Amino acid sequence: MQIVVKNEFANCLGSRRVVACVFVLAIVGIGLAGCMTTAQMAPPVGPGLAEFASARGMDSQTLERGRRVYLTQCNTCHSIEPIERYSLARWKLIAPEMAAESRLDDSESADMFAYLYYSRQFMDVIAAPVPSAD
Repeated sequence: MQIVVKNEFANCLGSRRVVACVFVLAIVGIGLAGCMTTAQMAPPVGPGLAEFASARGMDSQTLERGRRVYLTQCNTCHSIEPIERYSLARWKLIAPEMAAESRLDDSESADMFAYLYYSRQFMDVIAAPVPSAD
């Protein structure tokens, strides 16, 4: 008894187009694996980041405004870069130039810089290995 499955994938496997179909499936898989969510690119101001920044004199409202500026203003010229892509030192070079090009006002710039600074610094702290007790 032969079962006939009528869908493109089954047709693909039964034809000479196998290589093309495998290629298309691989591209789709790579594309899906490369997708990042907004929360991965620009982490929300959650309790950990808020506490970290607060201990250093920064309030979470400023960080929230900075994240909003980062997500809404930066993508008018280019796609949003994941904050972890650049070191804190590199962000200190990039951010002022981009803020000027975007014509951010002083308040927007300060909020965005604060968000980038504390978010990136927090990422470094939580990624740091914990020293062993040995």
